[in-house]
Amino acid sequence: MFKNIEKALEEKELTRTQLAAILNVDIKSITNKMSGTTEWKLSEIRKIQELFPKYTMEWLFKQEETV
Repeated sequence: MFKNIEKALEEKELTRTQLAAILNVDIKSITNKMSGTTEWKLSEIRKIQELFPKYTMEWLFKQEETV
């Protein structure tokens, strides 16, 4: 799970649905990517970095283990 992306979304008051629109994907795709089921595309990673310039790529995409 990508909790840091969730934190960044909350800070900017953006929803997953809005992120999906920004990335031009559907909400199911975002759900799968956020859970780690599906990998992020390079173009999506770049857009997320542009959306949250104050954070490093390493911080944004640090994946937390689920038990």
